[in-house]
Amino acid sequence: MNNQLTQNQYNSLIINSFVGIGILSLAYETSKVAKQDAWISVLISGVIPLLILFNSSYLHKKHGNMTFTNSLINIYGKFLGNVVIILFILNSILVQFITLSTYVEIVKYTIVDFLPNWLIAVSVILTTILTSYNGISGLGRFTEINTPFILIIFFIPLIYITKGSFSNISPIATNMINILYATPNAMLAYQGGENAYFFQPYISKEKELFLENIKCLLLLMFIYTVVVFVTIYYLGYELTSKYKYSLLFLVKLVELPILSDLRSTFLLIWSSSILITLAINHYTFSNMLENIFTLNRKRTYIINYIIIISLYLTSESNRAITMFIYDTLFPIVFFSILFISTLSTIILIFKKEDKYHARQ
Repeated sequence: MNNQLTQNQYNSLIINSFVGIGILSLAYETSKVAKQDAWISVLISGVIPLLILFNSSYLHKKHGNMTFTNSLINIYGKFLGNVVIILFILNSILVQFITLSTYVEIVKYTIVDFLPNWLIAVSVILTTILTSYNGISGLGRFTEINTPFILIIFFIPLIYITKGSFSNISPIATNMINILYATPNAMLAYQGGENAYFFQPYISKEKELFLENIKCLLLLMFIYTVVVFVTIYYLGYELTSKYKYSLLFLVKLVELPILSDLRSTFLLIWSSSILITLAINHYTFSNMLENIFTLNRKRTYIINYIIIISLYLTSESNRAITMFIYDTLFPIVFFSILFISTLSTIILIFKKEDKYHARQ
């Protein structure tokens, strides 16, 4: 049972594969270029994960419950298949590093400024290992329980829907070039769709998979668009583009009679989303490492821990590493995965069904 997911658990994992660090700075990143039309850029950016989710659904349709690593070897052969797997391993490492380093930065600034960065990082990674230790089924149950709370907190900005100014979002769609040019800035927030490849084979009673993926993505696009729209609607794009974590700034302004410090509550619930994001990528890393190097699960956990902590500590003493990963390496890996994902679908469309699938 440790390798089984319900459809709802799968949907929760997909949603949490996306929701993480990116949503806090999404309005900031896009408004720098698209200004008051940043929310339109966010909406358009949903095309990228849509393509990846379509490709993953098509692969599952063709290969059934074959694991993702075996599917890649089936498509590309052992050598090229392993090269592609290494690319996905690198992606898992980069996502964990970016998520961890940004999370430590935010937590250090807002909640536990008295703790050293390395202690926060080590604590988070150890908690991540414990979260994913019980396999995909345990991770799925934990994610299913937390997802409703995670989604609810991102609707907090709607409190300001009646307090903003229409002049902050007008004129609308006046510069389509800037709107399109800002779409790559939403990349980090929309990263995560590739995890569908790893989870699909474990769904016990699946529905129409692509439709389920679409539902998850539409919900995500709606949340992202609302968050960015309301942030700019209330703050204006000039102020939004000055605060990197503009969503946190907006939440800090909210005053509710039942909560004296809404930002701390927001950060507490959001932290569970970060934990899940890290656990998901930790799981995919371990899963691929097991298959390509035939290692046991415990060894892959240790390797993952050593790599992420070493990379984080090294980046702390040399910020150039962090900037290189953020600005250069991660975008290259992200679009390489998008290319490989699309190429795999094209190959499957023209590839004759092999003997293995003829027997299914």
